[in-house]
Amino acid sequence: MIISGEVMVEKYKYDKINDYFNPLFGKLYSLEDWPIEFYQDYIELMSGIYLALEDSIVEATDGYIRIQSYNRDKLTIMEIIDLTKQVLQSIDDQCDSNYVEIFEESINNGALDFVFRNEEQDEEDFDATCSANHVRYVYYPEIDEGNFIYNTIDMTSDRSYQTVVDLIHEFFHYTNALPGPSKSRGVLTEGISIYFEMYATDYLLQNHICDPTDLTPLSRAAWMLTDIPKLDNYGVFLAYFATKGDLSDDSYEDVNEMYELSEEEYADRINLIYNVICNLEKKYKDVNESNTFVEDGIEYTDEEISQDTKEAVVRDMKDSLGGLGYFFGIMIASHMRLSGSVQRMSFINKSIPKKDDIYYYFEQLEIDLDKMLHEISTLENMDQLSLMINEIIYTFKHFNEYEKEADQLFEEKKQKQLKKEV
Repeated sequence: MIISGEVMVEKYKYDKINDYFNPLFGKLYSLEDWPIEFYQDYIELMSGIYLALEDSIVEATDGYIRIQSYNRDKLTIMEIIDLTKQVLQSIDDQCDSNYVEIFEESINNGALDFVFRNEEQDEEDFDATCSANHVRYVYYPEIDEGNFIYNTIDMTSDRSYQTVVDLIHEFFHYTNALPGPSKSRGVLTEGISIYFEMYATDYLLQNHICDPTDLTPLSRAAWMLTDIPKLDNYGVFLAYFATKGDLSDDSYEDVNEMYELSEEEYADRINLIYNVICNLEKKYKDVNESNTFVEDGIEYTDEEISQDTKEAVVRDMKDSLGGLGYFFGIMIASHMRLSGSVQRMSFINKSIPKKDDIYYYFEQLEIDLDKMLHEISTLENMDQLSLMINEIIYTFKHFNEYEKEADQLFEEKKQKQLKKEV
């Protein structure tokens, strides 16, 4: 047991975390999303960049990030499809690509499917159906007994112009999600989709197809501020788990060597993950009130946790780690907006199913991961790291200009409406 002041880690907490980390590790290792052996480097890089960025993101966005469009219910399904094709055509015109043709095929073969908000449906219920942060799209490959069948693009939509941007994002997932494992895919696809999502935002606004009140230009900044701290807690111990195995009292020295955590910080993180798991267990099972008890402020039942509940908890934990892709996606998209090109991103997008080498793609992106990791660990000659941080800040500042305009336009519309009512 590690004790620091009043903070301690008991054996039963290690046991519960290990009980879930083993199947979680197995899922992460077997899936095509992330090569587990790189978790330590990824987490170290993400944490280092986030710590350097946190205050700058708040400053770049004026401390306020809108995550919903002001205007909804403007477009028909055909208008959404036509605008999406217009954005894709502008990409085809610059690249040796046929994205409009692929998009039309996704419509004709039924891969693209819309679910619209019912006019009578309560807005809060609709948002909850989509997700907690009002993101209105879902992409996934259809799986049957582990065998790849075909891809779908499932869109939940409020018929706003933001739906066009979201559809562009999901469409680019559709274009590179082909059968077969690819460790490169999970690292790169969010970067490609976020890049073209940003491209679509610029296209719609700079061509005066809509105004900034119709979009949510800073949703990625909102994600970075709220979700990276959650990823950090899981990631530190998964990185240890990937190389050392089960957590125990003996784990502290190795974790401290990897991440320079004090005993108290280490114990706090262990306790946090333990409490998260306990709350997830409670979430995914029926609680028998007569058998409940409270320990460390957490309510439990004394019944054995069912296998179904355990599997649901592991799925929830795995989904929480999906944000690693978004972090690298924002980094890649920001870098390529300033240092790359539409042609380069289209080339990389088409290459993903053909080559399974992460470092090859980062070389194509002119991002030196090893150099950034060295700079974070030594805090010396931070050229590559500084470049990446400045590119992310510049990107958020760029989209914050749209946000400022949106606020001004919304206020003007509100004042006009008040005058009409008077």
